[in-house]
Amino acid sequence: MLQHSTMRCAFVCSLDTGRLNAETYQLFDAVEKHYGIRIEYTFPDAQECMDLVRTKGMFSFYEDGHQECCRVRKVSCSSKLTLFCRSHM
Repeated sequence: MLQHSTMRCAFVCSLDTGRLNAETYQLFDAVEKHYGIRIEYTFPDAQECMDLVRTKGMFSFYEDGHQECCRVRKVSCSSKLTLFCRSHM
């Protein structure tokens, strides 16, 4: 939990799609160190990602208009994150 001088707490979380660049991870690390917090990460289902890559290839989102890739890497994952956040309010 992040606490500001107003004494309000905030829950900091991130959806790690497996496609973030190195600078994003460096920023996460810097934020955690600077604020003395832990960011809660959630990840897409590994089996779903592997199945998608095996059947459609690593860059299918360029051809498929992002729908299937986003569903696997973001939508179903963000639902888990929403439930997790609600349970910590």
